[in-house]
Amino acid sequence: MKNLMNTDCLPILRIFPYDWGLATRIKTRLNLRVRNLKLLVTGGLGFIGSNFIRHMLVKYPGYEIINLDKQTYAGNPDNLKDIEKNPNYKFICGDICDSKVVNKLMEKVDHVVHFAAESHVDRSIEDASVFVKTNVLGTFTLLDAALRHNIRKFIHISTDEVYGSINQGLVCGN
Repeated sequence: MKNLMNTDCLPILRIFPYDWGLATRIKTRLNLRVRNLKLLVTGGLGFIGSNFIRHMLVKYPGYEIINLDKQTYAGNPDNLKDIEKNPNYKFICGDICDSKVVNKLMEKVDHVVHFAAESHVDRSIEDASVFVKTNVLGTFTLLDAALRHNIRKFIHISTDEVYGSINQGLVCGN
């Protein structure tokens, strides 16, 4: 309950209204007091990723954001049409499994927020290989590049469809 007085998280809470803890953890882990932060966001054309990017550019106008998205069924370019001319925003159409693209982008950023994932269960039944490639190999490619380029923060955000369900209680990530 001590976080209820932390009004710095209210804008992030608008993106994640169901989880005050998530909003607080994102704010804390990104150390949002840093000026001129260079941020790589993966999966930024999806619903949550696009709202995160828009929020960060409004709240922190000095930040530079690179959005790496493959533009699959889950990504919609119209989600960020209103900011495509923002000089602090750059869209790269690419795959998180492509180590050349990922390594080139990691050279330019300080932090990574990783939203990219295959998360529709029905699609995984039809072809699980796409899920393994993106969710496991793609995340590995990002983590490996982050280590090679001394990325200061790496935050992986996903759903129960990626992390798995819990049988009872709740999960609190710290």
